[in-house]
This record gives sequence, structure tokens and C-alpha cells, in this order.
Amino acid sequence: MAIGARIAWTACAVLLLSHPARSADYILWEAENPAETDNRQTSNWMTSKAYKNKGELSGGAWFTYFAHKGKGGVFATYAVRVPSSGTYVLWVRKFYKHGPFTWTIDGAGEQTVGRNVKLWDTTALGGGVCLNWVRMGEVHLDEGAHSLKINIISDPARDTNASIDCFLLTGDTNLTPSGLMPPSDGAALKAAPRKRGGDSFFLRPGDTVLFLGDAITREGGYLRRARQRIAKEYPDLSRDEAASLRFVNEGVVGGTAGTGAGTLSGALSKRRPSVCVVCYGANDFYADRDRFATNVRSIVARLKSAKVAVTLMTPLALDPRGRDELAPHAGTIDRMAGEVRAIARDEGVPLADCHAASQRRIASGANDLSWGDGIHPGSAGRELMAEALLEAWGIGKPLQD
Repeated sequence: MAIGARIAWTACAVLLLSHPARSADYILWEAENPAETDNRQTSNWMTSKAYKNKGELSGGAWFTYFAHKGKGGVFATYAVRVPSSGTYVLWVRKFYKHGPFTWTIDGAGEQTVGRNVKLWDTTALGGGVCLNWVRMGEVHLDEGAHSLKINIISDPARDTNASIDCFLLTGDTNLTPSGLMPPSDGAALKAAPRKRGGDSFFLRPGDTVLFLGDAITREGGYLRRARQRIAKEYPDLSRDEAASLRFVNEGVVGGTAGTGAGTLSGALSKRRPSVCVVCYGANDFYADRDRFATNVRSIVARLKSAKVAVTLMTPLALDPRGRDELAPHAGTIDRMAGEVRAIARDEGVPLADCHAASQRRIASGANDLSWGDGIHPGSAGRELMAEALLEAWGIGKPLQD
């Protein structure tokens, strides 16, 4: 079977996995052909006739529903037959963030595709309406017949505008759909994200960047400076909401790499990042020194397992000038920074070496980077951290779509 072959039946979609090694095989079926639905609308302002780029719709049409505030939703079901037991990823191509819906397979484990979802691409239909691929989630399916049911959610506070083009089911967790999927050609399907960095800027349109760290991250100074510089250098990352960057600050006052590892699962589930910046050390050197490297390695391994691109930051060097109480700890921070460098090298992830940059500043006799305690960065320290991060991401290189 050719990878990307589509079977689109009115009431049944079959995913063909000819061999476990070919888990990139997939099936895409049309939302406008449900096995059952109570949606009786044949026309509304979102019907495909209204758009100049109707040809961008898979199958030339979509499942649409409109209702005024609090007027109720509708459901649709689709039959799916899976010949091999395994874990699958379910995707939907729909109208932007509109039309929130719940979904279940065989009535179990109801999940929600809400308004605050990551949009993996954007295709304009015209008239201010666009299509976007959204990752619905993973599900384990046993061999045999299954039923997917969606329920469009009615919102008493706003009109319901729901339009769904098609669904995609795949056994390849790395596979990411993009654009229109032709009936007999899967060329638009990207088997895996392109490698970040290299000759392009590390971040991409639509990235959600999660920042893990302690009070230095929580304060947000280096995040704001980095975001401002990115907006200036790459206006396309801020001009279009669907393509803009989202920075999410999960820094915790008093946080260590150990506490970060403990809260990581919740942060991933809540924030659904595509990139994560890990910045610990200011508390670890006295609170959990012995497990610092182990905890950082654990965070990196779990992020990579979740397909999240990682960037590591070394802790700022302590500035013991005039602070005798810090002198015994400066060497400890130096060794911790070395451990972070080693982890970045071993894991092949970008490194923002704030420690080396701050150490050079201290050695040169330059003004203190902290706000007065030799640990927490002041304005100059925040700027140094932002520049180290941007340098690690390749600021100034072309933006990759």
C-alpha cells in the first residue's frame, strides 16, 4: 500500500497498517460525510460556497454548523475500523479556534478540543476564514471496528461557528499534517518536523515556548527582552495570531531542577509547548546540589520524549566581589554550569551559556550584573541572559516556515 493512500467512505474509514515498520501510513476521511448526525443545516454563512479558495477544502466541502448564543450544539459520528492494535494520533482540520467540541471513541474517555489550541498550520479560504490542523490527542485502539463521536459545544456567551474539514488518524506520533491532503497523494504530509537551527532561526511560527526555572525566570526580565528583540527581528512571528510565538512563564520562586522535574508533567499537559527553556541553579547549589545534574537530565529526557525541543541555560556566575559569604559557593556554581554544558553536548540541544558570559564580565571588572546580592540579575544581567538565549537560537538567521 502506498503511504498516504486515502479511503473515504460515507460511513466507514479504514486505517491500513501493512507492517509495523510502516506506521506512517494513515487514513484521512471527510467530516462532511458522517455516519450519523443531528445537524440539519444545509446552508449558513460558513458554507464553502462563500469562499474564493473553496479548492483548499479537502473534498471541496466541510461539516458546518452555526447557532446564536446558547442555542445548542450538534453531534456527528464516524465509523473507523482498525486492523492492528496500537497507539494512534487523531488530528482534525477545522476552522481556526472556533467550534469547540468534545470527542470520544466508543464512548470512553471524553476529551475536548477547546478554543485555546495549538494551530499547526494555516490555510486561508478568504473572507477572514482559515483552516488549521489541530492535534486532538492520542488514543489506544484495539483491532476492530470503532466509532468516533464529536459533540459541538454550545456557548451561552457567544455564537457557535463550527466548521470541520476532515480527520486524520495515524500510528506515527512524529507525523504532522500540513495543508491540503490530495486524495491520492500524501506529499503534503510531513513525516517529521524539520531539524531546528542550522542555517535558520531556532524558533518557528506558531511555537509555544515554555520557560522552566526559579525566581530569575519567574521575574520574567530576560523573557521580555528576548521577546522584544525577536519581535523586532522577525515581525512575521508577531503579525499573524496563528503564526505568532507564545511565551509561557512557569518559573517558580525557590524552584530547583528537582521541583521542576516534579511539576513537568502538569506543565506539559496544561501548556502543550513545542519548545522548552530550562534554567536552574540559583537555588540548587544549596538546596539540592547532589541531584542537580540528574534532575536536569531527567527534564531533558522527558521533554525529548514528549517531542518538545529543548534549550538549556547555565546559571549566572556568582559575583563574590565584596560579598565574602558567596565566595565558598562560586566554585560550586562553576561546576554546575559545567554539568549543564555536558548535558547540552550529550543531548545535542542548544545552550545559552549565561555563566560563561557573566564570568567574563566579572573577570573584566565590569559593573555588577545583579541587583545587589551577587545572585539575582539586575537590568544588565537580564539583558545578558536574553542575549545568551538569542545567540543560542541563532538570532539574525533566516526564519524557517
